[in-house]
Amino acid sequence: PNCVPEGDTRQQVLGQILTYAELIFKYQQRRYHYTVIFLGHYARIIRFDRSGIVITPRLHYSEAQDGKTLSTFFARYGRMMDSNRGHDPTAIRIEEDDPLRASVMAHIETLKEDPSDKVQRFCASLKAGWPWWKLEVHDEFTDTAKSVVVGKPTFLAPGVVGRGTRGYIGLPIDDEGELADDLIYIKDAWRVAYDSFQKEGDILRKLNESHVPYVPTVLYHGDVVGQTALSYSNWLTRYGGDSSTAKKTCPLKPHQHYRLVVKEVGKPLSEFVDGYQLTSAILAVLRGDYIPFQA
Repeated sequence: PNCVPEGDTRQQVLGQILTYAELIFKYQQRRYHYTVIFLGHYARIIRFDRSGIVITPRLHYSEAQDGKTLSTFFARYGRMMDSNRGHDPTAIRIEEDDPLRASVMAHIETLKEDPSDKVQRFCASLKAGWPWWKLEVHDEFTDTAKSVVVGKPTFLAPGVVGRGTRGYIGLPIDDEGELADDLIYIKDAWRVAYDSFQKEGDILRKLNESHVPYVPTVLYHGDVVGQTALSYSNWLTRYGGDSSTAKKTCPLKPHQHYRLVVKEVGKPLSEFVDGYQLTSAILAVLRGDYIPFQA
């Protein structure tokens, strides 16, 4: 049910809470996370994921039963593995003392000589005071795992609930553990996972195989195994089961974590030098979309 507050003060408090939640999703690689808010003698436990927000009833923590509930939550949370706290196990942070970090730094010294825009932007993304990550991408075509090193995203969608799309210029690691010479672009998102919706990578592959021009070249893509937003399925379980009627009335959407890697590294609109570049790009999109292909 919709539980959005109507009072101005309560809406401001909700906005503040959502801002904090957005910051966590922004700087960390999270499937979900918890927040506990204290309101006088009361507390609420909140769970955020990309499909929705779950909030407990008010807990009067000075009373025996509610106090036990809150302390039990903290005790169990403290014993959880990182993955059970919502951290994404397919995203490994590259710390300062990680040998991979030293290898990447040595590698980009050789890349710096390349004046191309994508190289310079990738080097800048690693010096932006942002965490470095090694992201794992499941290649559904070969059923193998690929690894890509990324820094600061070039694009980051705002908000808490939704696709949470991030875009990175990435440095792939090959099957022998060596850093690749060429950079790629990786899209990390929580796609809306209705059965009738095709994956973006599958569509791009069909377009590539049909030699449709002006379309990104998909290298590999796939769902992150086991990472679906639970708010949607939990709502169905509580308010009507997995029936088609319940799915139609559910106010939430099913979201599945998904990564897509393409060969081309694009340029943001803010870096276009004039209107000619913009209209040329739009024309290329229209021409690519217009040419039919065999499904």
